[in-house]
Amino acid sequence: MWYGGSMTCIILAFDRFFEMCFPEMAKKIFGGRMIYMWLAFPIIYILYSFNEVPLVYNVVHHAFYFDPFYGSKGFENRDLKPKKSTNNIVFLKTGTNSVRTSGTYLKN
Repeated sequence: MWYGGSMTCIILAFDRFFEMCFPEMAKKIFGGRMIYMWLAFPIIYILYSFNEVPLVYNVVHHAFYFDPFYGSKGFENRDLKPKKSTNNIVFLKTGTNSVRTSGTYLKN
């Protein structure tokens, strides 16, 4: 669910950015039935996220890890390949779009 919520926030940031800077283009990109296409992306992303390895809190190390047995003896050579790139992309895009949108808002 976090993935879909994050992507929806990114779409909203783009929508607000275009509404403030390029209102005519915003009508073409987000107007009419186009919004359904844009909202299909978070739904597809949520379905994709069911294949992701979740972060699990480890009470021994007081941290979140992709491997729930991190630091446990006998489980050192587990082959668990986290998909960290997805989390990093969402984090960077959300931050970049928020800064860009708020900078545009402050100019006006």
